[in-house]
Amino acid sequence: ELLYVREFFDVMAVGAYLGIVTSRDVCCTLEHNEIDLEPSEGMPLCHG
Repeated sequence: ELLYVREFFDVMAVGAYLGIVTSRDVCCTLEHNEIDLEPSEGMPLCHG
């Protein structure tokens, strides 16, 4: 069962990483379309 739990957390970590990347891409897309939205706290700014 420990192996199962460990794999589960690995999947969660990868999902979180992909979620951050996706959120950043969406943010950049929205900014490109000139939609004025506040980035969520801790999210990297799209336009440096």
